[in-house]
Amino acid sequence: MGVLALVASSLAAQTIHVEPPFEPAFPSSRALGDSIVASAQGFESLYTNPAGFAIGKPSLTLVSGAGGLSPMPTTAGLQNLGSAWADPASAPRLLGPSGFGATIAAGIGYAGSGLGLGLIIGGETWGSDYLNSQTTLAFVGGMAFPVGDHFFFGGAIRPMVRVEVPSLQAGDLFTFLRNPRSSGIDAQSLYGFGVALDLGGIAQYGPFSYGLAVTDIAGTRMYYAQDSLNALASSLLSGGGLPNGQTLSDAYTIPMQATAGLSYHPNLGRAASFFDPKLEVDYAYRFLPGDLLKVPTNTDLLDGIRAGVDLRLLSFFHLRAGYEYGRLSAGAGVQLPGLQIETELFERVAPSNISGPDQGASAGISIRF
Repeated sequence: MGVLALVASSLAAQTIHVEPPFEPAFPSSRALGDSIVASAQGFESLYTNPAGFAIGKPSLTLVSGAGGLSPMPTTAGLQNLGSAWADPASAPRLLGPSGFGATIAAGIGYAGSGLGLGLIIGGETWGSDYLNSQTTLAFVGGMAFPVGDHFFFGGAIRPMVRVEVPSLQAGDLFTFLRNPRSSGIDAQSLYGFGVALDLGGIAQYGPFSYGLAVTDIAGTRMYYAQDSLNALASSLLSGGGLPNGQTLSDAYTIPMQATAGLSYHPNLGRAASFFDPKLEVDYAYRFLPGDLLKVPTNTDLLDGIRAGVDLRLLSFFHLRAGYEYGRLSAGAGVQLPGLQIETELFERVAPSNISGPDQGASAGISIRF
């Protein structure tokens, strides 16, 4: 009993930090408000719903890359970024009170015939005077299988390495980027690993698809160490991997999330080669620590709504619009044999405690067969 009491007391005293989920910012899904859990297939199923590994034609993505900037990448804004690069001390003044934001996403992968394998990186940097930056590298491996003619079930394991710089002055960011090995800035970084488990299912009946994905089952614990940003960069650039650093005893956890979705894709026959609409609606709920028995408030419930409309024209051109966490997005894309180009205009989806600009734009390109 004494040992059990000691363990319980230790767990109660441990500080729990809530980590954001792994949601790479690819324009094709972000433009739809990330509301694709019921229609996921191909590369997108690697980070949304593993049941999609068994749906549609096999898809091999040789490379997919995307980047976004906020505020909108106007000529004046790009000039200010160039000036901040040349003179990092001027960065806070040049970026202005609205601050700065950037996203990156890239990956390779195969999904189809019941198998999903991929390597995906996603990163975001947001803030004004001080920036919060986080980058995650994830390997996804999983399998899916059909049950009858209408049901598909899948699962995936997702080892991840994550690096976070929780507080970095805007000028120090440009100083560091110019000389990562010896920038001389005094900023701390967190880095470590975790292993997530995801499960999903999709049911298809005529024009309707119903999806359910549970990601980060039971919560994904991230095991972090801490060291200076300079030490981390020097170790990585010299091929030494992550430095030993100081192991952190606090619990850093990505909460489990359950997402249910509906997709409506009417069969318009021959007209679909000219005009082919699809409607997506998802509801996502994150089980924060201590929330399993909590009754959600109206705000909690409304925050989980995602929706999107994808209109395909002439079989290769897409117009998209989306809604996620009270934010709007819109995008356009071109799909050619082996090549996909996507653009997106978005309102920022980020934690409310991280200040920064609210609008931005992103673009991406994929080579896919």
